[in-house]
Amino acid sequence: MELMNLIEDVSRQRLHLEILKADPGINTDSLEKCDALLNGIAYSLDELISTAWIPTEPATLKTLLTRTVENINGAHDAVNDGILSVDPSKADHLLRLKLGLLCVDTLDFMLEMLVAALARTPEMVN
Repeated sequence: MELMNLIEDVSRQRLHLEILKADPGINTDSLEKCDALLNGIAYSLDELISTAWIPTEPATLKTLLTRTVENINGAHDAVNDGILSVDPSKADHLLRLKLGLLCVDTLDFMLEMLVAALARTPEMVN
């Protein structure tokens, strides 16, 4: 996924969350969790844009690759678990699921960037 698409998706989900906050029939605790998750995703994307987050040291790069894959697997597991408890008639449940998938997409983007960086390391080029 492209970085711009991720940013646009965060904006769409933020708007959706604000609409849900105006609905008195939706559990505010659930929306607070959605808000925290969305803020975390937005912060991560901001870090990807504004910092030199990809390590130049091959060993550190490989460690970050490993941790990113572990995080992707954990996020997939959380989404899979969440699917089982989603009530499609509750908009906040669907938003939580969408945010989980957005987390996976963000981690996938990071993994793509890390793999590309690994391919450029001297030991991989030779």
